[in-house]
Amino acid sequence: MRVGSCLRLLGFALAFLALGACVPRAQIDPVTIEPDVGKPVSIFVGTTRARDPVRYFSATERGPVSYARFDVTVPPDHRSGSVEVGGREPNPKEDFVVRKVSPFADSSVFRRAVRDTFRANPKMENEAVIFVHGFNNTMADGIFRLSQLMNDLQVPGLPVHFSWPSAANPLGYGYDRDSVLYSRDGLETLIREVSASGANDIVIVAHSMGTSLVMETLRQMAKSDK
Repeated sequence: MRVGSCLRLLGFALAFLALGACVPRAQIDPVTIEPDVGKPVSIFVGTTRARDPVRYFSATERGPVSYARFDVTVPPDHRSGSVEVGGREPNPKEDFVVRKVSPFADSSVFRRAVRDTFRANPKMENEAVIFVHGFNNTMADGIFRLSQLMNDLQVPGLPVHFSWPSAANPLGYGYDRDSVLYSRDGLETLIREVSASGANDIVIVAHSMGTSLVMETLRQMAKSDK
């Protein structure tokens, strides 16, 4: 795959907010809710956060790239541009919540699921949107942000999130920087898997430190494709 043939990079800057201890952080623990509450959004995920037998994925530990699908619900009274979260006890009527986490056994199962989703949704026109989060983000932060963007902007493509192991700490810059370097191969693998799943066009949206990860990965891919 030639990098320039199907990838477009959109970099955007969001204001950095230092998160104090009193501010709730988003959680990926599934919440049981009534089926008619909120708007469902399904997010495909590739991550270099290590697998965790208790909570699906480690908060900070690094590991080989693995895959999952997160079924998210956007709250009924959602305000455009906001990501409403309720910490460890979210209210589905007011907050973004995860309804279901479906880890994929391996890359072949992930590819098949992406391919089936394209076939079932012709309006996607085989376009994928890969979102790469930035500094000081939990896994849920990135998943909910992509859900918010897809919902508010009415993006027709397939939402895919690449979650690298941020320390999710305003003082964790060094750890996050090293995690970005560690995750270059993982992001390249995800991009190639999405392409192999039938994506004709891949849009990459990168935030903050995630932009550095994307640029390093695309440079790596361009060199290997020569």
